[in-house]
Amino acid sequence: MRDWLKGFDQEVLLVRRIFTNKDGSTGTLNLVCSAPSCEGGRAAAIYEKRWKVEEFHKPLKSNAALAESPTRTVITQ
Repeated sequence: MRDWLKGFDQEVLLVRRIFTNKDGSTGTLNLVCSAPSCEGGRAAAIYEKRWKVEEFHKPLKSNAALAESPTRTVITQ
């Protein structure tokens, strides 16, 4: 479904996916895509690929303590 979001200047694609979790409960995923040529299935596929990247990086960021990295200070740069 295409619609407008308050405070956003262009029309967006709204996609709702309903899925079953591992424990048998039902979940809902609401996606918003600002690409005018995007279709619902394509937006969901892009999100799925992006989520796999996020799952890969989450333990890396946690275990490497990147948030506490000294490279963020002027002295170490």
